[in-house]
Amino acid sequence: MMVSQHYVLFPNHDNAMRLYRELRKLGVRAVIAPTPRALSKCCGVSLMVQEEDLETIKECIKTKEVDIWGIEAIEKDVNGEIIYDANGVPTLKYPYSLMSEQERLTSN
Repeated sequence: MMVSQHYVLFPNHDNAMRLYRELRKLGVRAVIAPTPRALSKCCGVSLMVQEEDLETIKECIKTKEVDIWGIEAIEKDVNGEIIYDANGVPTLKYPYSLMSEQERLTSN
């Protein structure tokens, strides 16, 4: 299954860690990840974020004056699992790397 994964790219790892800490304070999920080769124009460290959080992330970058090189999306083939809710609406359960610690603990 193909999904878009969004990455925040940085000129250095200090800015990546700074934004990561600020996003955690806001309750926004972000994963510290190696920058995919297709986006390898930055320092090698990026934050993988969810599309629904992009506006909050952009506002945080602006207000906290974090230097970034951009936010990019790439299509990736993942083995996510489709789960149906009580109303029969399908949603993609993200692979392990995008799950929160609580989701990991309760998914088994």
